[in-house]
Amino acid sequence: AGQLVSDLRDVTPMLPDVEQHPEAYDLLFVGSSRVYRQISPKLFDRRMRHNGHRFRSFNAGIPAAKSVEVWHLLRRLAVDTAVRPRYVLVEPDGLTVGINPENEATYREVYWHGASETALAVRSLGGHKNVVRGEMTLSHLKAFMYNRLSVGRSRARLSEFDGRRPRRPERPKGAGPDGDGWVPFDVSQGETGAERRQDFLDHLPRYRRLIRRQPELLEAEGCLSAYHAEMLGRLESAVRELGAEPVFVLSPATRPRCEVHQAFRDGLLPNLIAIDDAARHPRLYKIENRFDAEHLNREGSEIYTRLLADRFAELLDGDVDGGPR
Repeated sequence: AGQLVSDLRDVTPMLPDVEQHPEAYDLLFVGSSRVYRQISPKLFDRRMRHNGHRFRSFNAGIPAAKSVEVWHLLRRLAVDTAVRPRYVLVEPDGLTVGINPENEATYREVYWHGASETALAVRSLGGHKNVVRGEMTLSHLKAFMYNRLSVGRSRARLSEFDGRRPRRPERPKGAGPDGDGWVPFDVSQGETGAERRQDFLDHLPRYRRLIRRQPELLEAEGCLSAYHAEMLGRLESAVRELGAEPVFVLSPATRPRCEVHQAFRDGLLPNLIAIDDAARHPRLYKIENRFDAEHLNREGSEIYTRLLADRFAELLDGDVDGGPR
């Protein structure tokens, strides 16, 4: 169990508490920054009590995580820990797995590049042009090689003693402001975050154009590839290996994940809570509730968390056939 904490200490500071108290949590949220930055377990649990259900949940989201990395995390939790939640709410973000060449030797990218994960990441690139596909495939293969040689871990350790390297921006203490894994953008945005926010405000016409395109993506057909279907199935299986019931979630992104919507329509997903339609959820797309084009700020996250809890309660109560939409 300790190995998992060691592996992920620099990826998510939240995991040690879950690993040390595996019986304490009966619901986990997993995914990318759309989970890490936008779901408050404290507020979610309070709303669930209001809806007649008692849960203790934890946000195990990882910033910038792709679905293959989330799959790796779930499998490691099943094998290396005693964590056995009743439910896992998973956002299948980043089904196509890119990697920046400058990051291929960093521990953040190297740690999850096992043989199966690397093969999946390479297969995810099928829709790209040959040149781009070749470059990213090479980056994945290098990360796999570094994984086998433990290069990423060695570099991470050396950087702690190399005074010439700039120190990483300090993370919020502990597991977020509420101690449950939620780290909203207004806690740790710093100078870089302020620049992202300003860039969003400077390009609002682009944001609004993306919102106007949502209807065609929500109903699009033909965007679910064999790889997408397999990756979604692997995420479901990994959750079930934990003894948990999987619930797929789509948060208020500008671009609806048409492949996930199609998978649900085709009966490939057991449950889907989709909150990625600006026409149905306009409050979540208002400028005052956004941090940038793809993320909510604290106020928006609180609205989203309460709505997510309401939809999950509907699912538990059987009020919606096949999963809330």
